Amino acid sequence: MKNLLRMFVALIVLFAVACKKDNAEKPVCCVIPDLAYIKAQKSGVAWQARPEYFKTQTDSVTIIGRQENELVLIRIKFTGKGSYAITPAQASLTYLIGGDGIVAEYYADDAATNTLEVTDYNAEKNNIKGNFNVTFKKSARYTDATFAQTVKFSQGSFSVFIP
Repeated sequence: MKNLLRMFVALIVLFAVACKKDNAEKPVCCVIPDLAYIKAQKSGVAWQARPEYFKTQTDSVTIIGRQENELVLIRIKFTGKGSYAITPAQASLTYLIGGDGIVAEYYADDAATNTLEVTDYNAEKNNIKGNFNVTFKKSARYTDATFAQTVKFSQGSFSVFIP
């Protein structure tokens, strides 16, 4: 009985010294990926669209916000993080009917200060983030008074993934 007690105590001591706490932090589960988005205040009203992104040339990118009958495109010659001035040729707002028929088209108003700022570019995650402020002016060829002469996107922000 004495030997059994010694063996039992020896096992308890062995287990006590053999177990050590692993202090390295380990994630509980997994890394939650960033979600893509594009949103802004559109003429003072909250606006959000499905984001898209693509390279139009090796040094240029186009960021798109798409709704069923609305399309916003902003193109820049991408050189990394920083602020980009947007010209009328670089940004457009298009209203559609049936998803493909154009009923009104706008371009960045050259009388306004239009900017897109890339605040984060992560080549490893293939992600680009930033903010934008663009005022669009209706193209003269669209005379339908249903659509305003100007549409302002302020406090805009985006996060899109590079294909």
